[in-house]
Parts: sequence; structure tokens; C-alpha cells
Amino acid sequence: MKLSGISAVCHYTMLSENNCMIYAVPNDVSRTMHLSGKQLVPVGETPLLTVQVLGYSYDYHDNTAVDPLTAILSLSEKDKQDPRVESAINEILEEHLL
Repeated sequence: MKLSGISAVCHYTMLSENNCMIYAVPNDVSRTMHLSGKQLVPVGETPLLTVQVLGYSYDYHDNTAVDPLTAILSLSEKDKQDPRVESAINEILEEHLL
């Protein structure tokens, strides 16, 4: 699995990681693993790992994380509102996409 979401943004920038790692798997892998719609953490507890199911997967650099654009697009609205994350997004845009 590749890093995704805020975990991928942290991979591409100096932003520090939070406690819950986020990974991505392609849709076809998700089907074979029967991951779709499963929640394995009781309500009220914080997960240690989140898996995002993506409809596509591109190889990028060291193949550790999803590509930078996918990393940005997979962020939650809550994450995007954080000024530190906003700064990291701008850094990614400048270094990798512009």
C-alpha cells in the first residue's frame, strides 16, 4: 500500500505525521481484500490506520506515496482548513506540480 491523504502530504513536505497513518489501495485490490465499507474500529475510538480506496494508481518517484495531486485531492475538508496543511499544499504545488 502507498501513503495517501495527510500521510502522503507529510511524505512530500516537512509536515509532521499524526497518529493515524493513511494508505491507498486501488479499487481492484480493495475488492479482492473485501475492504469496501468496512469499519474495524469501535465508534469513539481513534484508528491507527485508514485505507482509502482509489479508482486509479500512478507510480510516482519512490512508489512510497500516491502522486502529489492525488495526495492533495484525498485530503479531508477538515485537514485542508489547517493553516499548516495549507502551507504544505502550497509547497507541494510549487515543487511538484507547477
